[in-house]
Parts: sequence; structure tokens; C-alpha cells
Amino acid sequence: TASERPDCESFQVGRKQSGEEYRTCAHVMPEAWDGQKAIMDDAVKEGIIVPTSKSSDIYIYGWYVPAFTAKRNTRLLSHYGLTENIDDRENRRLLARTFLRPMTWAYFCDKISLDNCTTPYYDDEGLLIAARPPSDEAEDGKFFLADSYHGHFAATEDNDCDANPLNCTGHLVHPPCGWSHYTLSQARHLGIHVKGNGPDTTGGYSYDQIREIFKAANYTKSDALYVWYTPDPSLQEYLGTDAEFQRILLPPPTEECLEARPTEEERCSTDPIIRFGREEGSCDYAARIAARPIASSLQKSEPNVDETYKSPAYDTVRNIEITNLQLDYMFRRWSARNIDPLNYDPRDAVCMWAAENAETLLSFIPESHPRSFRKGEQNRPVMFGAIATAAISIIIVAAVSILTFFYREKKVMVCAQPIFLYMLLGGLFFLGVGAILNAVSASQELCIAQEWFVLIGYSLELTPLIVKVTAVNRIFQSATRFQKVTIDKKKLYMSVSSIIILVAIYLLTWTLVDPPDRQ
Repeated sequence: TASERPDCESFQVGRKQSGEEYRTCAHVMPEAWDGQKAIMDDAVKEGIIVPTSKSSDIYIYGWYVPAFTAKRNTRLLSHYGLTENIDDRENRRLLARTFLRPMTWAYFCDKISLDNCTTPYYDDEGLLIAARPPSDEAEDGKFFLADSYHGHFAATEDNDCDANPLNCTGHLVHPPCGWSHYTLSQARHLGIHVKGNGPDTTGGYSYDQIREIFKAANYTKSDALYVWYTPDPSLQEYLGTDAEFQRILLPPPTEECLEARPTEEERCSTDPIIRFGREEGSCDYAARIAARPIASSLQKSEPNVDETYKSPAYDTVRNIEITNLQLDYMFRRWSARNIDPLNYDPRDAVCMWAAENAETLLSFIPESHPRSFRKGEQNRPVMFGAIATAAISIIIVAAVSILTFFYREKKVMVCAQPIFLYMLLGGLFFLGVGAILNAVSASQELCIAQEWFVLIGYSLELTPLIVKVTAVNRIFQSATRFQKVTIDKKKLYMSVSSIIILVAIYLLTWTLVDPPDRQ
């Protein structure tokens, strides 16, 4: 949508006014990972986005266990320990016994609580697990809700190695297949017998569900196995606690391994053979630099604007670089505040970092910005010549005005209507003053005065002439038809006055609403 719309805000307002549904529209995606590379390449070919620039955000997925799990069994910190036993069934038994399945709130109340959670449920160690039953469908599927449901992990048929010695598995918390991870391929080919039980077709969980499982495991101190990424505030939230994420060692990544990874379409395939991919692609994750897709319309939003007046938005967005250490600082501040985690806290963290690193933010602005408009040096001889000419014109107008007044009773003057001559001469006087104001260095006050003198001057000069010509034309038209015509001088004066008043109202409105300024 943004590739077709330079202004997303006006686009959304238009849709709202016409009763259409909200449609996402954004010109910049702060980061996009390698899993979407094929989609981004197609978007570049179609002209939807410009060739993606690299952000400074280095991301990396990994397998993790909480620190308390690692202390209980250090074998779990390496793929060697996870597959140590010669008998593969013992490896299965270890993982199935260690990593139990998280239970949703509705399942816990229906299947485990004896009274459907109508009374608070405490475990054997006295921990409050469920304070009440879920109140709606949204709460049914939650794995953790502070002060209401604190999570529960239990063995299911998938963990029963006595009944299923060749198929039992431990539980693995991993994202949906559309994310840029290759967990199923790694687990399959490295012989790590775990799988997820989430709502995704591959057993993955949503972002919110995974964070809830993190909290449930920490509260109940249940062993858990995660696939997650950094940078992310979740890792900072548990930093320095007994639930701190401990990375599991997998075979080191190589270029050949990365090239053998399954695509997003293959990762989400219903065919397990295709979904697991090739064995060569089962190594650990490599650190990657995220891309920053930018809608092509942002670059082309001002195609006909002179370079001097173009907005620096596009270049500024491309220049932004936030390092992982800077992100970690903001994540720590976000987590430490813990007042309004989903709204004000992250805003406060970002704003405080921005206030403390103003110089860093200013460095993102292109070198030619911010631009200042400098008044060019005036040609002084020309300026003085213009002032002298205007002054001479004013003197001549003054002299003619005096002579007109002195000879006002002469027949030629009476026929010419002295009042109209005074108006015309007054207009020329105003134009002379406006010319002088235009030549000197201008402030806003002088700009306003210049517009008033020039427009009132032209109105006083031209309007009486037009009114008199109209009256003369009426006389000649009547004469051709041999009709008598009477010209009322008061009406002529009122016509001139009306036009001058309209011009004055226009100038007053202009001055009050949007006063003229020197550009």
C-alpha cells in the first residue's frame, strides 16, 4: 500500500471517511530477516521497495535453557550432551522426562483442577497456580497471566516413553514456521528428540505465547527448552536471575550449511520430509545483519521538487544505525521500569536514550541538513537607484497633487473630476512608498506594509479609471440611442469605495491568518 501512497496518514483518513476497513500502510520496516529474503527480492523487482539497505541490528537465533535448568543438568548445554547416550531411547527418555508440556489456562482448569479453578489452586510447594477460571476465550489459551494464572507444565502422551519408547519427545518452545528459524531441521538431523505443541502447523507458538511460557517456566521453575533470538527484551528481562537464558552449543555454522537451509515455503510444508530439509543445513545459527526495506514511494515522494527544498526523510531513514548495545540499554530500561510494560515503558526507554544521545541522532541527518535560507547580498547600486526613482516619483506625485488642488476650479479640472484625480494620485503615492519598502532590507513588518501599500495603491490608481471609463461608455451608448442619461457622482464614489474596502478586508484577513514573510 505504501508503495502507491506517498502519504499514509491521508490515505487512512480517506478510508475512514468512506467507511472502508483499516489497511496497513507503512513506508519503512525497521528490520527484516533473511527468512524473508526471497520476498524482498521480488518486491525490489516489482518496484514496491527500493534495494534494501542494511541496518546496524545484528540478530541471531539460538537454542536456550534457563540457568536453573542448566545447573540441574549441564549436559543440556551442548548438542553432544543432548545426544550423549549410545542408546537413542535413553536420549529420548532424558528429554521427555526433563522438558514437559506447558498447559493452557483452560486445559489446567478443566483437566487438572478438581473444581475447575473455582477456588484458588496451589501446587505441592505452596505456589499459587490458578486464582480463578478464565473469563473468556482470550484467557482460555493463555499460558500465564500475572496474579491469575501462573502456568503449569505436565507430561502428556508425547512424554510417555514407556508407552512410546521410539516416538516420545521432550517439549520445545519455538516460533511459527514463517519466522527465520530452522529448528525442526536441526532437531531432526542432530538427533535431538523434541518438538513443539503450539497452534502453528509445525507446533510453533506466537510471540505472546512464547513470552507467557517464559514467565510460567520462571515462576514454577520448570525446565524448558526455547528457540529464541537476540536482541529482544525477553533476554534482558531475565538477565542476572536464575532464569537467565543459557545458549546451547550446536555444530558451528558454515557457508555450505547456510546455503542448504530450507526456504520459508519448505519450512511450512505439510510434508515432513520437505519440512525437515537436508542434513547439511542443520548447523547452528549465524549472526546476521537485518535489512531495512523502504517503500519506493518514499524515495519518489517529491519528484518535481527542487533539491534545495526536498525533505531529508528518505536519506535520514537510510542513515539510522542503532547498535545491539544501544538496543540492550533500552531493553534494560524498559524492563527495569515495569509500570506499563506494553505502552509507556518502552516509550520512556527510547525517549530517555534519545535525550542522552542527541548527538548520535543528529549524526543520522544528511550533511546538507538542516538547511538554512540565507538572504543573498543585494546589488547596492540597483537598490539605491530603485529608491531614488521611487522617491522622485513621490515628489512628482506630490507636485501634481498640489497643482491639481490649485487649479481645481478650472474647467478642464472640473470636467476631469478632482476627486477621482486625488484617488489616482493617492494610489501612485502608495505605489511609490511600496517600491521603496520593496528595495530595503525586509522584516516581517515591512513585508506586511509593502503588500498593503502596493495593493491599496494599485486599487486606488486603477479603480477610479475603470469606474470613469464605465460611466463615459454609458454616456456614449445612450447618445447613440438618443436617450438621456444621468450620472450620479455619489454612486461612482461608492463603487470605488466598495472595491477599496474589499481589498482592505482581504489584506486584513491575510495579515491575521497567514502574514506574508520574506522567502
